[in-house]
Amino acid sequence: WFADRPNIRPVRVDMPGDRFRGSLNLWLQVRLPFAVMSSRADVLHCPFGTAPRFAGAPKIATIHDLTPMDFAPTRPDVARWLRNIRSAARTSAAIVTASEYAKDQLVSRLAIRPDRIHVIGWAPADQYVSGIPAERLAATRAALGLPAGRPYLLNFGSGNPHKNTQRLLEAWSRQPAALRDEHLLVVSGVEPAAIDSVKGRVRELQLDSSCMVLGSIADEHMPSLVAGAAVMLYPSLAEGFGLPIVDAFRVGTPVLTSRVTSMTEVAGDAAWLVDPTSVDEIA
Repeated sequence: WFADRPNIRPVRVDMPGDRFRGSLNLWLQVRLPFAVMSSRADVLHCPFGTAPRFAGAPKIATIHDLTPMDFAPTRPDVARWLRNIRSAARTSAAIVTASEYAKDQLVSRLAIRPDRIHVIGWAPADQYVSGIPAERLAATRAALGLPAGRPYLLNFGSGNPHKNTQRLLEAWSRQPAALRDEHLLVVSGVEPAAIDSVKGRVRELQLDSSCMVLGSIADEHMPSLVAGAAVMLYPSLAEGFGLPIVDAFRVGTPVLTSRVTSMTEVAGDAAWLVDPTSVDEIA
């Protein structure tokens, strides 16, 4: 990502055989601090919420959101993640997050002083531009197996409950048959562990002819996939920011999203806002 930036010097920091990474994470707690100290860095920015307890330099931690606390609080990996988040928040000189909503959550739930938190919103990648050529849109359709000429509505689905995929499918099943015959619902980006269950729900709702469930999408196709959609559907139950909303705005695709958490802040009055717990409103 940074290879062409004149003020960036990439350094790969490996730790062969770190088989305890799921529990002790010696790379984070030992190898990374050693690299910081040996490089004589003035500051360490940790962009994924976790940070070493002792870094060898002042730390900035980016904490994107606390959503897993609400939807999977008892899962062992979530409990471990939360411990790391609390440690990073406690020991960092400053914290970055992406929305005022996420900042309020950090203040109220982790007791972080507001003056230590800096809100810096996310931005779409440079590839998201208006006026993507028709041939690129067609190439993406062909690569993903989307039928040519059939309008599609796009959703980024998941087995994670906060993405609200199940309610969206039910809302789609309530559309008039004529509309579903003409349009296609594309549920993309579903993780491998959840794709069978999402496809199973599609079959249960008898949506096989009007809904396609896709797994991971190559980065090269993402801007065209979003730009080619008739509507971006993003009725999540919670988001720390909601980057697909901004991606869709950037390429000129209309958005339906939720009037909860950060999404009203990001979408403003430029999207159709719904109650994400109401299948009727989504429909």
